[in-house]
Amino acid sequence: MARMRGECGHPTIHGPNGSGDGRDSGTHRRDWGKDALLDLSDPSIANNDEARRTFARYFRLAASPGAALTVLRLQTQIDVRHVLPAIHVPALVMHRKR
Repeated sequence: MARMRGECGHPTIHGPNGSGDGRDSGTHRRDWGKDALLDLSDPSIANNDEARRTFARYFRLAASPGAALTVLRLQTQIDVRHVLPAIHVPALVMHRKR
């Protein structure tokens, strides 16, 4: 994704708070390290109990709730549209529909 936040002529996948799913930062902080995020990130295995436990544990070990929220906020500020014209090689674009 070249830009995470919407702008005139550039759609966004993020909610009004820039979180990606319309939830507020308190909800993200509360849900961090739980399996609730699996429904958003990998719905194809969301019904697998073992995957849910593994996913939740991975996120708990990867970052604290505050650190995760900081990274999420930083990701919404990324804008690489200015470098896209410099890419002159084939590129694989992947897109997942809900």
